[in-house]
Amino acid sequence: MPAALLSLAVAAIVVAGLAWILAPLVRRPSGFASSQTDDDQTAIERSLRMLDEMEAERDRGAMSASDFAQVSGELRREAAARLHARDQRTARLDAALDALLTRADGEPPPPSTAARPRAHALVWVAPAITAAALLAVLVVVITVGARASAAEQTVVGNVGVGAVTGLAVAADDADTLAAAHAAGVQVSRDGGRSWAAADVPGPAAAAAAARGRLYALTDAGVWTSADRGLTWTRDADRPPLRLLAAGPRGGRLAAVGPAGEIVVSDDAGTTWRGAGLETPPALSGLAVVDFAAPFLLAATGTEGVLAESSGGRWRSANGFVNGALPTVVVRAVAYAPDTGDAFTSATGERFEGAVFAATDAGVFKSVDGMQSWQLLPLRADVRALGVSPAAPRTLYAVGLDGSVFRSLDAGAAWR
Repeated sequence: MPAALLSLAVAAIVVAGLAWILAPLVRRPSGFASSQTDDDQTAIERSLRMLDEMEAERDRGAMSASDFAQVSGELRREAAARLHARDQRTARLDAALDALLTRADGEPPPPSTAARPRAHALVWVAPAITAAALLAVLVVVITVGARASAAEQTVVGNVGVGAVTGLAVAADDADTLAAAHAAGVQVSRDGGRSWAAADVPGPAAAAAAARGRLYALTDAGVWTSADRGLTWTRDADRPPLRLLAAGPRGGRLAAVGPAGEIVVSDDAGTTWRGAGLETPPALSGLAVVDFAAPFLLAATGTEGVLAESSGGRWRSANGFVNGALPTVVVRAVAYAPDTGDAFTSATGERFEGAVFAATDAGVFKSVDGMQSWQLLPLRADVRALGVSPAAPRTLYAVGLDGSVFRSLDAGAAWR
């Protein structure tokens, strides 16, 4: 008997403790219900703020109307889905509570005693309902997140090797790609879906395309192909180069020369001259911006993106304040002049096209002369970028593991 009494006492203490813990929830049902919608409300408010910010970016010319329409549509659909899901959860919880609080004979409890049964029922049912609701929310979040991620990006193909050092897209055929890597060069003629090794000895440090030719830089010199990468020949007339980039409009070439200096060529590489620029530390890529007076961009592993300025110097092109790149480790940089983007500053300076920067956090885009950068919806450690005048809004990106991604709308979606 004493043991039984002790057990009953312990049970009473446990029940009292649970009641004491859950009492605030019973006394404040509205607060209990609202706590389940805090995350949804926060996400909805965040979406509205993002819409306001993107609208401001569009009005000042930092985002094209087409990109704004697509991204804002995605945000509106996400907010609507959250509102719908929240309403459904509320309706299900109300129905469950009504069913639990209804007496066995189907009649509701008398008004004078309704508060006590409701309180007792909530004490026992609230934990189970809360756990079920949290589990449902978790399943929805995981499912929706996975579907959204899958919808945002799709792997087109795989180069077949890791650590790609450069990517070139043929100037006259956006489906022909050449990827440089430590063992040589891989070529694709179907938009990155399938790849085959080219007859180019490795290691290859970079690849470029200009005026109907593909270029590959190796320790043995510069190799070129005039037949979409089917055959390659070593160009003995060209000096050994370490990095190479071509202007998508004018065809100007920029490279790192034999002595480590920045050199340029305006005659398809027949002659070269010094650009009057020092080679930045940890240089990982070059790009030629040639929508008006050509200038160079440099991707670096320690200073982010640099732009050529007057006086033969480099200036930071990492953006400002909220529009700044969040990293200074940039793997590659590319310029596409005919994406449909255009920006005019308050001083009348005009910038056409878009600049893309590859980082371990994904690809960033700038349409206002590198004053600000926007993260594109590609989740990957990107090592190489490629654009082609043949398809101005098509952009290729190669990840660390050789995965190939393609965007047909200047980076807004990767499918």
